[in-house]
Amino acid sequence: MVHPSGDDRILSFGDVVLRASDLEILRGPHYINDRIIEFCFKDIANDLPNDILLVPPSISFWIANCIGHESLKDAVGPLDLPSKKLHWSLLVYDRAKDMFVHHDSMLGMNRPHAEQLYRRVKRFVDPTASFVEGSTPKQENGYDCGLYVVVIAGVIVRWHLQHAAASSDDEGY
Repeated sequence: MVHPSGDDRILSFGDVVLRASDLEILRGPHYINDRIIEFCFKDIANDLPNDILLVPPSISFWIANCIGHESLKDAVGPLDLPSKKLHWSLLVYDRAKDMFVHHDSMLGMNRPHAEQLYRRVKRFVDPTASFVEGSTPKQENGYDCGLYVVVIAGVIVRWHLQHAAASSDDEGY
């Protein structure tokens, strides 16, 4: 039996490619990387209406950190992110409430980064949009944050789809 090397393409969905090294991460316990989160987002977003957009982690990072028109590679490459232990959290924009909701399974550890992304993005949706910390389950270890992001995103999307016609007064998250 031939075993794939870490760089071998194993699975693709749209423009997201998972490699053997990505799947090895899932054997755990390890942090999941941005490609795995993006792959899950792509699966969640498959056939969703246009009013729901799941932004890949790499794009969120770029929006929050790039100044001017620098390329993503120039901004992210020198940081060597794959070799660092990162913490993932989720920032959701609720258009009906004009509010950004931050979900962090480490009790606000990523709040400064989420606020930075919020300040960058709100200019394009509504400069008066507010920022709040959402009620989020606390992870029990130091590496499941990416899984929390994927599951919480999926729950929010399902909730939105089930309550799309409901009043915007309902508290959904």
